[in-house]
Amino acid sequence: SYAFDVIISLFRYAFNYFSGKPLYVSVEPTRRCNADCDFCEDRRSLGAGRLTDEAESYAQILKYLNPIFVNFAGGEPLLRKDLEKLVQEAKEDAGVPHVSVTTNGSLLTLDRYISLSSAGLDQLNISLDFPDSQHDQSRKISGLPALKLGFLLARINGNVTINRIISSAERKLFNTSGQYS
Repeated sequence: SYAFDVIISLFRYAFNYFSGKPLYVSVEPTRRCNADCDFCEDRRSLGAGRLTDEAESYAQILKYLNPIFVNFAGGEPLLRKDLEKLVQEAKEDAGVPHVSVTTNGSLLTLDRYISLSSAGLDQLNISLDFPDSQHDQSRKISGLPALKLGFLLARINGNVTINRIISSAERKLFNTSGQYS
């Protein structure tokens, strides 16, 4: 329940603060990716990747680190067919109160979202470069239909967030003074 997660999180926060353990852990279950984004080092690496790509479990290290938040990111985590298992282990075996996944959204389907949610996913983060066809051009993949699904899920459920990257070309729209450059 939500109240239980809050209580556990408060205890973990205090314990981790005084013991020097992290509050947040980002896990890269794969370095493989189906996109070819100019800004990313994991570009179009479907066949490549580090040996950790096929790690069977992260539960033991997550249990040791005892974080409040775990985010599965990396290359494209939806390429992992066992991502639901990893989410479930983080949530149940390691007892992590808040588990999220960050994805480029191109492989997202309603069935996969439901499956991840059933495994214990608390939040799905979808990265968005542009709100139009420039997005697919930037990533060199088709992803807008999945992003539209993400927007719909965000409105219905609220545990889906859209991460927007502001390019240098767009920065002038948000800040003409350059103070945040």
